[in-house]
Amino acid sequence: MILGGAVLFVIAFLTSLVGTFLARRYARRLGLMDDPGHRKVHTVATPRNGGIGIFWGFAVPLLFGLLNLYFTVEERGELFGSHLKIDQRLIQGMKAHALLLGVFLAAAFLIHLLGLLDDRKAMAPWPKLLAQLAIAAALVIAGEFVDPLKGGAFRILTSLGFVPSALISIFWIVALTNAFNFLDNMDGLSAGVAFICAFTFLIAALGIALAWLLFRRHPELPGRIASSIAPVYRLLLNKYYVDEIYGALFVRGLTLGGGKSLYAVDRYLIDGGDGEVRFGLGVNGLGWLVREGVAKTSDFFDRWIVDGIVNGVAAVFDNLSYLFRSLQNGLVQHYALSMLIIILFMIGIGSRFIL
Repeated sequence: MILGGAVLFVIAFLTSLVGTFLARRYARRLGLMDDPGHRKVHTVATPRNGGIGIFWGFAVPLLFGLLNLYFTVEERGELFGSHLKIDQRLIQGMKAHALLLGVFLAAAFLIHLLGLLDDRKAMAPWPKLLAQLAIAAALVIAGEFVDPLKGGAFRILTSLGFVPSALISIFWIVALTNAFNFLDNMDGLSAGVAFICAFTFLIAALGIALAWLLFRRHPELPGRIASSIAPVYRLLLNKYYVDEIYGALFVRGLTLGGGKSLYAVDRYLIDGGDGEVRFGLGVNGLGWLVREGVAKTSDFFDRWIVDGIVNGVAAVFDNLSYLFRSLQNGLVQHYALSMLIIILFMIGIGSRFIL
């Protein structure tokens, strides 16, 4: 599998190299040169047909692999005669999808050809857009008939149903196609972005190949490697301890610890105790102090001092009133007797001072 991938990589590299060389050599003869202008960054005439090397460097390895599928011996799992061994299930799966790959390459070639015609002689925007929509629509619809998984090979958001999914997929394909086309106003920008994208796919492919080598071809190697570099293995196994560090710093640290700190500040400083279980001069503490100290003192002063004096004087006069009420009964003889007693009392007191 690794050898087969290496072969396809060499084919793609050589095809792109030769295609770019030929495109550059014959660009002027084919009328595919882009002359400098006031809205362009290049100062010398630049070939417009560099996409030839890119497209064929992509398409030739796929065509090569597609054609050689029919020279594969499924019973022995041999590809290209007896030189490359490959899993029989993979061979069957690739053959089942061969027609789907052919449809995809045909649509990609039509888009490529449309771009070359536009580079040679600028097309009007609407005809070019309609042609792109037609090619994308043909690709999406054809995928419904040749897909071995019963449709949806070139559609996204398939859960929306065929019509919404197909429309979104067509416009998505056209949008991606023109995204690279818009980048092509700067020399090398489109190729640079394509290189970065291809490089990420290369890293993914190398990861897949390495996983196959370690876990399918030599399953004893992962354990031996893990034992030989145990610290590195544990570091990778625990994902650089990012979750543990995050949990210690933020979950148990800032979040839980900060929550407890804020709770303590709220409970002991802001609320400030209740005067019984915990003490403090916060809201609850001051409330308790006012209730137990100021309010009860004020209540005692008001009840026993202010109200006590007023109520005491009133009680004295109230009780004396019963005595005077018994004397003032409306009988003249009682009044005369009272006056006589007072006169005699006054005479008696006066005689003591006179004598």
